[in-house]
Amino acid sequence: MNDKYSLDNWVDDLDLVCRHEWEVGIIGSSCFAGMFIGALTLSPISDIYGRRPVHIIGLVLSLIGGLWMYVFPTWISVIISLLLKGIGMYSRLSISYLYTLEMFDEERCKVIATIIMSINNALSSVMALYFMFGGRDATFFLLCSIFIAMYSLVFIPILPESPKLLFSQKDYAGTRDCLESIAHVNGIKYKKQVFKEEVENHQLLADCDPKMLEEIERENIRKADFKQLCTKPQFLINLSIIVFVFMINVFSMYMLSFMLKYLPGDKYVNLFMLGVADFIPSVMSGLVLVLMPTKRAMILTHLFICVFVVLHIFFGGIEYLGMPLIFFIRFAITLQSCLNFYIVYELFPAKFASVVYGG
Repeated sequence: MNDKYSLDNWVDDLDLVCRHEWEVGIIGSSCFAGMFIGALTLSPISDIYGRRPVHIIGLVLSLIGGLWMYVFPTWISVIISLLLKGIGMYSRLSISYLYTLEMFDEERCKVIATIIMSINNALSSVMALYFMFGGRDATFFLLCSIFIAMYSLVFIPILPESPKLLFSQKDYAGTRDCLESIAHVNGIKYKKQVFKEEVENHQLLADCDPKMLEEIERENIRKADFKQLCTKPQFLINLSIIVFVFMINVFSMYMLSFMLKYLPGDKYVNLFMLGVADFIPSVMSGLVLVLMPTKRAMILTHLFICVFVVLHIFFGGIEYLGMPLIFFIRFAITLQSCLNFYIVYELFPAKFASVVYGG
């Protein structure tokens, strides 16, 4: 193998050259299996018991998986570690996104969503630069992920629960406590007041003492009733469309990544260019969300993807056209992915949002 593409990684540590194909394949599949388990189990738990505890579970599983993989680099331990990291990855990708947006007011949500996606999608370019400038130890990124998980575990437990989730569950007393905690951290004095929804639900006076409501609220807290996603036509239609678009989007993203080694040219430069194709639309997504309705933006980006896919089918084999067309396809797919994530937050109540992501 060319020294330029020879890395200090699992190929040598796990002796993958001499292993059966299914043994190599299961390493790649274990992370996706973990993500499936995470989506199936953690998404409803997040909507019922809160964003913070599930996010902490995801961080702990990722940390355990990373440390186990680093300390015991054997075939079976790597599979178990990737399974754990896959479960934690769902929490860190979807639930942490929701958790962050739900901590901000509506005016800032689009900006925050843009910042989150831009940072996340810049990482592949950073990885490519590391290898382009001579880095060869793939363990470096594992150690980085372990450090970030440990750093996050220090601060996440001291954060309050999502006030928007509590409000969506009609836990008004919990929402007030949460807002009071946030105000205290920011040096703002918060006076607990009765919400308009409480007045409407309980036919109470708007100026009544919030403490009088605590017992009533405990009895009337409504955890997520996921049957509503299938029984209410509007929820069901939106859910069906979102799940379908998510499936196409995720499949296309991973297929382009898998195709990377077959593309002509320097593999690290190609990886860097795909990273750029991820970063630019991530930054642009905030502008798109401001300039037009999210649904219209989704339709336009989908048409954009279809046009460039057709162009690639007919002209992708022409020299100097293949890579640019893949760049634009990746650009449109990433833009649509950013819009997908935000539209779930926009279309569904907080008490259902995590389950929709898991779908």
